[in-house]
Formats: sequence, C-alpha cells, structure tokens
Amino acid sequence: MKDDAETLLDRMNRLQELTELAHYAAPEDRALIGHTIEPVGPALLAVAQAQDTAERHVREQADAALVDWRSELAELRIMMEDIPR
Repeated sequence: MKDDAETLLDRMNRLQELTELAHYAAPEDRALIGHTIEPVGPALLAVAQAQDTAERHVREQADAALVDWRSELAELRIMMEDIPR
C-alpha cells in the first residue's frame, strides 16, 4: 500500500504543478488544462479515499486479531496455573 500511496501523492503533486502552470498559460491552453484537470482531481480523491478505507479495514482486522490473541493468551495462563508443579 505504501507504494500506492507514494504513486498517488506523486500524481497529485503533478496535478498541482499543472494547476500552477495554468496560471501562466495562454487562455486557450488554460481552458484545455482546466478540462484535463477537472475529471482527474475527483478521481484521485476517490482513489485516496478508497485507500484510506482499505487501510482502516486492515487496521480493524489487525486490532480484532490482537484482541483474540490476548484472550487466548489469558486462557493459556489460567490453564497453566492449574498445572501442578
């Protein structure tokens, strides 16, 4: 996922550079750049949101697994206390 995030950030940075370039472009070019940027921005935002949702889901699964593991560990400790030494 880290590579995906870096790729997304790189593309968003290039989009920002293109937006800044539009300030200095001729009016015709500015319109063309605007038509290029318009659909790309929301698409990149949607990808970022999807990645965030996926990462959150993975964190939630890991947290649930950790809770299960701790519970099993506690049960093992209780069982070990019952073993005569």
